Amino acid sequence: VMLNLPLSIVGGVVGVYLSGGVVTIASIIGFITLFGIATRNGVMMIAHIHHLVKQEGVADLRAAVMRGAEERLIPILMTALCAGLSLLPIVVRGRLPGYEIEHPMALVILCGLLTSTVLNLLLLPALLLLLRGRKQLAAVWFPLFFMLFLVPLPSTLVDVVTQPLKLAVSSVAADLLYSAGYPIARTGVVLQIGHYQLLV
Repeated sequence: VMLNLPLSIVGGVVGVYLSGGVVTIASIIGFITLFGIATRNGVMMIAHIHHLVKQEGVADLRAAVMRGAEERLIPILMTALCAGLSLLPIVVRGRLPGYEIEHPMALVILCGLLTSTVLNLLLLPALLLLLRGRKQLAAVWFPLFFMLFLVPLPSTLVDVVTQPLKLAVSSVAADLLYSAGYPIARTGVVLQIGHYQLLV
């Protein structure tokens, strides 16, 4: 259940960035509200899966997780949708006078609800299967692998990993253009402008 907190933080940080990148008292209140909603959604999901296993006698864990996630889909989506729709006017009118306090809070809650709801419905059942049944890991390996890319990597790590690929693509493109008769060369002075490099 506590896994929902970092899932909601992802969207909350995006909300802080969209509201100007400054953590204010209003955005902190938004984070607290968001943590409560995200935790409640996780408790609803896990409690319903436990109910299916213990009370209704669903023996297969995979079937219990799939059924529990399916039956909790509408309540969790309705909670997030009601909260999100009620905050939408504040987000839309955020630049108008009088909304300076509510706007950052609404953005944090709205963005955090989006990420925590989606990841709660996808990641929580998958982790329950992973922790409770090793046989289920073979069935869910690809969704788990795909979810690794939902969290952005640090830009320095991305630059280190992708720099050799960028250089190789640049070298092959220059060779192809030169062999096609275009006047291009790979020697000269490299100018760095922001994220872009220009060979002069």
